[in-house]
Amino acid sequence: MKIIFCLSGIFVLFIALCEDAFSQDFRDSIITKSDTILCKITLINKKNIFYTSQIDNKKIDSYISLTEIVSYKKDTSLDANYTAGNPNTIESAFIHKFDSTENWIVGLKCNVQVNNPLGQTALLFSIYKQNHNFHIGPEYIQLFSNPLYGDSDYDWETQYVGLNFGYRYFPKSNSKSIFYYFGLNYSIFEGKYIEVQRGPPFQTEHSPTVVLSTGCFGISYKISKNFNIYSNLGLTSMSNFFLLINNSSMNVTFGLEYRFIK
Repeated sequence: MKIIFCLSGIFVLFIALCEDAFSQDFRDSIITKSDTILCKITLINKKNIFYTSQIDNKKIDSYISLTEIVSYKKDTSLDANYTAGNPNTIESAFIHKFDSTENWIVGLKCNVQVNNPLGQTALLFSIYKQNHNFHIGPEYIQLFSNPLYGDSDYDWETQYVGLNFGYRYFPKSNSKSIFYYFGLNYSIFEGKYIEVQRGPPFQTEHSPTVVLSTGCFGISYKISKNFNIYSNLGLTSMSNFFLLINNSSMNVTFGLEYRFIK
């Protein structure tokens, strides 16, 4: 009888140790919009995460599309390829895309730019595809001091309405909320000024097309799933045609964006 109890105890202990060892394999987690999967992540590629999980004490090998995943965590202490020289936080062991979804995302931006001597405020329609972002929309332009360019005899109007459009590229990041980007931005509007002359006709009106071409580097911070704030520093060239370098000045931009993500 004692032998039976002894064998039973050893068997129970063996099962407990096996279950404990089995459960230790599942220190990773995949968080979807509706569930959290405790598992061991075995492979991550550009489209899916492959993992092993436990259902009714059985190991199940499966995978899930990146489009269905909000975030994931991997216990790097079990990863033989993870060295002490890497960052200690779990999330920093991965490279994050600006957006995990493969779908198109639309948004609205409120954009404020300062190009001395101009101030620009724009409401922009924005569209994303993974790491690429395009935007376009109307803007209000304020001239702080005369002249915009040219001689001091040019008396420019101080308020304009123009068109703003551009492109931003977001490289992959080690952070889930902070991303940097490189961008090109263009503003086009019809300027108006009066040229004062000493002789007849004394005053001549001009309406040149003004193009502001800006190259910039910036940082975007993801406040939440829907809201981003961003800022960038750039160099702006003022001319009457795209990509011409003339009358260059520094550009500072601040913006708030809402993206329509469910």
